[in-house]
Amino acid sequence: MPSPDALVLQRPATPASQLILMFHGLGATADDLAPLGDFLASHFPQAFIVSLPGREDCDFGSGRQWFSVHDITDANRPERIAAAMPDFVAAVRHWQQVAGLGAEPTALLGSRRAR
Repeated sequence: MPSPDALVLQRPATPASQLILMFHGLGATADDLAPLGDFLASHFPQAFIVSLPGREDCDFGSGRQWFSVHDITDANRPERIAAAMPDFVAAVRHWQQVAGLGAEPTALLGSRRAR
């Protein structure tokens, strides 16, 4: 289920020609990527731009995370990513449907930096 906390930064008045989905880093929020989204909107006026929040509260204080990194190891990282992927894919597909666009004009941007 897509998060109701997604931040729509630009929704063109005419049909969008591109979908840009932004995913923040550990401990950040969808709002933290708003300046980047505003910059992209000024350069891509026909893009539908959305910043998506991590699916759970961060283990390390404020913000959100896509999956827990508490006690993460090289051995357990793949299963944690695999557990988060269905929600991630569902969010991408949801916004593609909302924007009326498929995979080709969809760009996924990610940030590793926390707040």
